Amino acid sequence: MSFDSTIRYRRDIDGLRAVAVLAVVFFHAFPVWEPGGFIGVDIFFVISGFLISGIIFRDLEAGSFSYADFYARRIKRIFPALAVVLAACCITGWFWMQPEEYKKLGRDVISGGAFFSNLALWKETGYFDAAAETKPLLHLWSLGVEEQFYLVWPILLGLMWRRLNFLTVSLTIAVASFALNVATVNTHPGAAFYSPLSRFWELMAGSILAYLQMYHPKKRVGSENWRSSAGAGLVLAGIVLLDRTSTFPGWAAVLPVLGAFLLLSAPESWLNRAVLGNAGIRSIGLISYPLYLWHWPIFYAVSNHDLWAGAGAYGARWIALAVAYCLSAMTYLLVEKPIRFGKLKEQATIFSTAAITALILLGMSIVWTDGFSYRSRGEIAQLSQLAGKYPATEWRDHTCFLDPQQDDTRFTADCAASGHRPALFLWGDSYAAALYPGLLALQARNNFGVSQYTASACPPLMNVDFSDRPFCAEINRGILQRIAHAKPQTVLLGANWAYGQTSKNYNVNHLQDTVAALKAIGVARIVVVGPMPQWEKPMPSMLMQCASMQKMIGTNEFSRCGLVKGIEDLDRSMEKRVKSLGVWYASAYTALCNKAGCLTVINGTSVSSYDVGHLTPDASRYAVQKMATLILAH
Repeated sequence: MSFDSTIRYRRDIDGLRAVAVLAVVFFHAFPVWEPGGFIGVDIFFVISGFLISGIIFRDLEAGSFSYADFYARRIKRIFPALAVVLAACCITGWFWMQPEEYKKLGRDVISGGAFFSNLALWKETGYFDAAAETKPLLHLWSLGVEEQFYLVWPILLGLMWRRLNFLTVSLTIAVASFALNVATVNTHPGAAFYSPLSRFWELMAGSILAYLQMYHPKKRVGSENWRSSAGAGLVLAGIVLLDRTSTFPGWAAVLPVLGAFLLLSAPESWLNRAVLGNAGIRSIGLISYPLYLWHWPIFYAVSNHDLWAGAGAYGARWIALAVAYCLSAMTYLLVEKPIRFGKLKEQATIFSTAAITALILLGMSIVWTDGFSYRSRGEIAQLSQLAGKYPATEWRDHTCFLDPQQDDTRFTADCAASGHRPALFLWGDSYAAALYPGLLALQARNNFGVSQYTASACPPLMNVDFSDRPFCAEINRGILQRIAHAKPQTVLLGANWAYGQTSKNYNVNHLQDTVAALKAIGVARIVVVGPMPQWEKPMPSMLMQCASMQKMIGTNEFSRCGLVKGIEDLDRSMEKRVKSLGVWYASAYTALCNKAGCLTVINGTSVSSYDVGHLTPDASRYAVQKMATLILAH
């Protein structure tokens, strides 16, 4: 078996790094331009597997491989820039974030510094986790996957080297990982996306290519120009054809992974030499790691300003890009280069490890002190005590309100109203489940029964493709059968209708199919509850940010500060749409809002939403009472 032991710098790899990071950055800044730009992360995985595995192979072949040296190199490569970004977030957060928000940042600093962000996000992928825009360190999930791979892969290589056939073992691992990814992407999408086991095949693809190029350098499939062109086409197809609604990773991830594989296999092709090897593109590739680290926290900061989505959106986003680029270049020149290649490289491992450890301890302190809550004074301090908690008990979580991993069989017997006539049947997602505390209070005063059949991220819509939400179609079919059996006087439909602007699952045009199905089984009264007010940040963080602008503590306080625009217009259009179907419409927006704004604080003791839109139990009771005449049969 021949072995190519030469180690040479490949300009085209830095160019491919630039393509990967620009795809991610522009996807976050201008998603309309690059709907599938998130595949840049998958390209990074293949590059990483190719380069790092190549280094390990050469050291193993030479008999000089050392686990200590390997992990020291990883620390010098990953820790310094990461420490700078984490420290900047902690410092900025001290001055800018309110306690509850700062506490969440502390958790993210811990998981990011310890490289388990992907596992933390996997755990939080329930429908109730804060939106991505509320996580300034969301992007560190990919570092978690990569570093978890390198905790296992060098050890496995050391164990099987000269003992087992590398290609047989590595292909078996890669195929098993890919199969797990495909098997779980529909039923457990959070696991498929964040689990290292369902992502390792992407790094393994790069590892296998590195092995082939070293031990079988003369074996080629097609010309290099053909391979590079095909690879570029696959990457471009992924960027253009995929989007946020795509089932990913799954089979779709083959586009960027195979594309990167083919491009890496063709270093002498014209495209690699003339385009990816171009000095301008390579300069971006050199700072790709700090650019990846910096861009999302900066976008997060800017996205909380009206300019991000307003008339000046393009200007604001280009400025954010420029700031991210400048900080990345400075981090590369002043931190990465001196530590990896300069006079500091000998002490870099110890200092870098100490810095990350200190930041993890700082993150723990932020969490333990509730975001250093003593920073709040007066009215801010009062608001910090009103934090809404996820009302699992009042929503009947896991029994009458199912999470994404539960199917229709998990509804329990007490979800059905028994012995009460007239009866009301509640059907919908988590926003519908949030109405249950209010309906329960209304029931006590009006003597009717309430059945609750709700499931997260599962709107009450028939004939919808729920391929990215396991069990939803099955749950809706089962609920329709239960309604036919129970024969309730009223069916109440509720959902996060505002989500329809970004999710195909929430297309309100499908309401007509649901209404038709309900009428076909004899339901006399159908009531659709309209969209809830939405807020730019979870409460009470939003209120604390607004407290300097207006008084927020009182009996019932209404505000427009931080209120998401467009919900009122959606409410009006939905009302027309629903009434045209010949059913009743209950406007939650009208119940919760007036000329001064929308309800924020109830009786000075509770916020109206525990996150950006789900009603707290107190707000549910308030809103349902306001809508009582529409909800109850006349």
